[in-house]
Amino acid sequence: MKALLLSAGFGTRLRPITDKVPKPLVPVLNVPVIEYNLCFLKHHGITDICINLHHMPEKIKDHLGDGSRFGVKITYLFEKRILGTGGGIAGMKEHAGGRFIVMNADTIFDFDLEKMLDFHSSKKALVTLGLIRAQEGQEHAVVAAAGDGRLIRMLDGSPFGAVPSANAIFSGIHIIEPGLFDYLPAGIFYSITGEVYQRLVRERADLLGYFIDGRWYDTGTPDALIDASFDLLGHLPLSYPVPQLMKAHGLNTEQLVLLGKKTNMPAVPVLPPVIIGDNAKLTGMPEVGPWLVVGTGATVKGGAAVTKAIYLPGAQGEQVFRTERGQLYY
Repeated sequence: MKALLLSAGFGTRLRPITDKVPKPLVPVLNVPVIEYNLCFLKHHGITDICINLHHMPEKIKDHLGDGSRFGVKITYLFEKRILGTGGGIAGMKEHAGGRFIVMNADTIFDFDLEKMLDFHSSKKALVTLGLIRAQEGQEHAVVAAAGDGRLIRMLDGSPFGAVPSANAIFSGIHIIEPGLFDYLPAGIFYSITGEVYQRLVRERADLLGYFIDGRWYDTGTPDALIDASFDLLGHLPLSYPVPQLMKAHGLNTEQLVLLGKKTNMPAVPVLPPVIIGDNAKLTGMPEVGPWLVVGTGATVKGGAAVTKAIYLPGAQGEQVFRTERGQLYY
């Protein structure tokens, strides 16, 4: 079975960060988010992976290469003009060779994918979407699933006169059978949820939802990136190996201190959890941490935040997003 990582988008909600770095390479705990997806898929035995590209394609390709250093094989699908989720998935028609998985490259998952695959097979679904349970009225809750998993609402589309209340958020992971290609025009821009799945729900097609029992992180906005970073920092290790975070195994939150190579920092107390990347420089502070992530080559000077703060690679402490949960320097 193959997988497609949707990586072509402009990352507009993360600008100006994504003016220089494509969204799939923006790091969480100093690991580019797309690498979590590669490690997750490999852990579940899926090593033949397609990645669609449009925005800064060479940066993604140069970073990931052919996938061999991650133990996977990568095929790149270049889009001369961006095709959206619908057109991007339609581009898999010549590559899928059967059932395949689709994931957004700006998300992080940690759950039992095998159980979702078993559910999909047992229900003989055309498509199964990974769902997150939500309260009515919760932001992004625009999906409803019945007790048997059949979707009865997608956005505002429903087979019923009165649209059911939403009870789920779509996480961005799909299990797809080749029969879906009959609904997917190629070479044009469109949304898979708004223009295909909404139609299938109205037609009562075999479009199902599976509630994920595990962790899911969206990293597509500054707020979401900060939330994901701190939540993940407090819940390491993941159930699958991520090489850069392997040293965190066996350490609880109160013990977690990871220091990179050639880190320059004062001899002051370090209060966990703290992750500091290679060639980072910290000067002029009485203590470091807690809840601090400093990226490769970043500089943190006295007076700058050293708690509840994230410094992306190369950050100099001058440009910052501030939220209730913390600060993101870029």
